[in-house]
Parts: sequence; C-alpha cells; structure tokens
Amino acid sequence: MAPTHRMMYAAWVSSAKKPGTRPARAERSVGFLESGKRLIDVFGIGKKRP
Repeated sequence: MAPTHRMMYAAWVSSAKKPGTRPARAERSVGFLESGKRLIDVFGIGKKRP
C-alpha cells in the first residue's frame, strides 16, 4: 500500500471524536484492507461528481 493510503487510514481512524468510534473504525479498516479496498474506493474520496 502506498504511503499516502496508509496516512489516509491513520487520519480517518484518529479523526474520530468519540473514543468508541476509533476502535470501530480500526476494525472497519482491517476489513477494508483484507478485501483490498482503499478509502478512496469505499467513500469516493477524490472522485469527480457529475
């Protein structure tokens, strides 16, 4: 995985405001990574919209 994608996952997990959200995001991240998905693919970050 590219360093940029690693930083995006770390920022997404650490940006959670509620303490309980961080572990939940970490678990979701593991699932995304195991299935080969990037945050860009999951949430459409950076994609042009019509």
